[in-house]
Amino acid sequence: SEGCRVMSSDISPGTTGLLHILTANARQRGHRAAVVLSGDRKWALSQLENALPSLGLKRLLWLGDAVPAGVAVLANSVGHRQLGQELDGVVLDAYAGFDAEAFGAVAGAVRAGGLFLLLVPPLTHWRDYPDPQHARLAVTPLSFREVSGRFLQRLATVIERSSSGVCLLRQGETLPEVVAFDGAPWHPSWLVDGVTAGQRLAIEAIG
Repeated sequence: SEGCRVMSSDISPGTTGLLHILTANARQRGHRAAVVLSGDRKWALSQLENALPSLGLKRLLWLGDAVPAGVAVLANSVGHRQLGQELDGVVLDAYAGFDAEAFGAVAGAVRAGGLFLLLVPPLTHWRDYPDPQHARLAVTPLSFREVSGRFLQRLATVIERSSSGVCLLRQGETLPEVVAFDGAPWHPSWLVDGVTAGQRLAIEAIG
């Protein structure tokens, strides 16, 4: 996955510019770009409301209940149905509930060159967030914190310690900077110069 590094805020391109570079790099390198926005929900949603329309993600899936107009929606309960399908991008709004099964299903459905966005509370407090998904799993005498706290804490730790695979944007902190990839474009192993063997034969036959 495409990651990022933290640099001075005065040379950061802003969230929209950062996502543009990340997605362009992912397409060039054949990777998936993974971005975590950690902070207040209103802040995270506002970042994407401004950025998403310009990214050109034709097959964009949103898991959550606060979706900007024009964005395709899939309920968390049927997220596993995306297995076997390719998506240009996925937004998983953990404020609406973090479903680990749906997370695994849709993360795997993002194609090479695609974008995966995860919206979460501040990582240091995520384990204490009253997750709606996990609240439904809590059975007396267990509370939602006992059901989800350890798992969410572990996930937050993995995100924080990821040095290259995940680009982490924290509300109120310096935005990361990403450097545009200038190497040779990636093509799947079965492509040569961007076309399949069958397409090449057709081209040669026409020529």
